[in-house]
Formats: sequence, structure tokens, C-alpha cells
Amino acid sequence: MHKTKNNKKYYVDKYGNDLFFRQNIYHITVNNVEAGSHVLELGCASGHISSYLKNELDCKAFAIDINKENVELSRQRGVNTIEGDLETDECLNEIFDYIELNGKFDFIICTEVIEHLKSPELLLDNIKLFIKPEGKVIISTPNIAYWEIRLKLLFGNFEYKNIGILDETHLRFFTIKSFRDLLVSNNYEIVEFKYLYTHWQDLVFYMMRIIPFSGKVLKKLCKGLLTYQMIVIAKINQ
Repeated sequence: MHKTKNNKKYYVDKYGNDLFFRQNIYHITVNNVEAGSHVLELGCASGHISSYLKNELDCKAFAIDINKENVELSRQRGVNTIEGDLETDECLNEIFDYIELNGKFDFIICTEVIEHLKSPELLLDNIKLFIKPEGKVIISTPNIAYWEIRLKLLFGNFEYKNIGILDETHLRFFTIKSFRDLLVSNNYEIVEFKYLYTHWQDLVFYMMRIIPFSGKVLKKLCKGLLTYQMIVIAKINQ
């Protein structure tokens, strides 16, 4: 598994704590973790989320990232962090070693990760071994069917970038339907499915409130086109 260093999740420091107070994956993640929980963050980047949960919600956090520099940043924030590739047996064994001493997890966070994996299905299977029966998983990924990508494809363009939906390190791509199907087919029960939009789209929806229900109708009719990212709160079917 590999991630670009240009990803906002990696360099969240330069944006500050305000990231947690917008309607984005960071805000949704920290607001869906219960205080005092035992949390595993897969692909923690610089540890900003785990640090926030540890310091503000008194959670016990264990985190993993593939990037050595970011592991060090996360450790500097006081988060128990290891360097590892989520698709290797070595990393899997380190998680099991931790669980043997500390127990399984109440929450597992996996935001902006599965698109970087060769086999997200394998990770979803492994998560079942890490989490308590009543635990919840918070997982997100971009929507490849976003209108801008569709427009580019219409004109024959499919160019990778160093950030965004077509990040050059993305190996797998998901639509709303295929993301939902991935989870359900791997025995996950979707508790909540959230659709995230860009800031300018949110502004448009806000301004459209002067026309009763217009923003809600537009979102419903064009959900597949307008959704930029998807985030799910799920639990494992027993």
C-alpha cells in the first residue's frame, strides 16, 4: 500500500484544527467515535485524528501507517503508532500481538485507505478479526463517478494527479453502488452512508435554500454526479 505525500490527510498540520469543524470526513469521523473508546486507525497519516481522539475524547488509540516520516509525526503527537503495510502478514501479526495484550477495538477508522490497496476485500476480512462484536468501522473513499471525472472521460481524458480522486497512488476506484456492494458482500451492515460534496457545492446548496426543498431535490436527483467522497459507519453482521 502506498500513499502520496501531497494528500491533505498527511499534511493536515498546515490546515489546523479547523478541519475537524467542517462537514468533511475528519469532522464526521471524530463525531462518530464514542469517548473513552479503544480505537484502531488504519492509514493514520500524521496521526492528527488519533491524537484528537486521545486528547479530546480520552480514547486509547493504536495507529498504523506505511510512511516512516508520518509514523514519526504521529508518535510525536503521543499516539502509539507502528509502520506497516496493511497488505502484509507482518503488519497483520503486529496487530494481533497488540490485541493479545490490549484486547480488540471498539472502533476501527479506515478513511482514504481502500482506494490505495490491491485487495480492499482482504482488509475488510481482516478487520473482522480486530473488532469487538458490537464495534463499528468508519470507512471512506472517493466517488469515481463524480461529474468532473465523467466530463473528462467524455472527452477521452483520464489523467492521474498527485492528489484527489485520480491520485496517482489510487489502485481501486468506487462508485456509490460499488462501494456499497463491496461492504455488503463482505458481510458489513451499513449503519449510515454519508455523501460528501465540495465546499463550493455546499455553498450552492446553502444559497438554494431560498427555493423551498430545491437543494434537497437536486442532491437526491444528482447524488451520483455530485458526491465527491463517501463515508460509511458500519458494523459486522454476526
